Amino acid sequence: HESYWTPAVNQASSMVLKLPLSMSVLYDTCIHSGPGGVATIRKKFPEVPPVRGGDEKLYITAYVKARRAWLASSSNPIVQKTVYRMDAFTKIIGEGNWSLNTPLTVRGVTIPGAKSV
Repeated sequence: HESYWTPAVNQASSMVLKLPLSMSVLYDTCIHSGPGGVATIRKKFPEVPPVRGGDEKLYITAYVKARRAWLASSSNPIVQKTVYRMDAFTKIIGEGNWSLNTPLTVRGVTIPGAKSV
């Protein structure tokens, strides 16, 4: 929790990112590359975060694209194979599911919606 979730929440908060998908993207970076990974990717695209007047959806879309390119260009073949993570986020972005509403299908696995009682 303290090593990955808290840094991801703090970084999202500092950039004024509020959407569940945005938080998921930052958390994925923190668990995969460490909390410093977010700053590494932020330097690779011109879009600005909401805290600086940018649009959250445009910012995260650019972030995911930059992170995918960064993963694909890694000298480590194992890291290169992890582009599927960004491809999954790109699919969700394309579906417009910024709130991560369920049911949600990711890489062929469906996360069911809440059952009514």
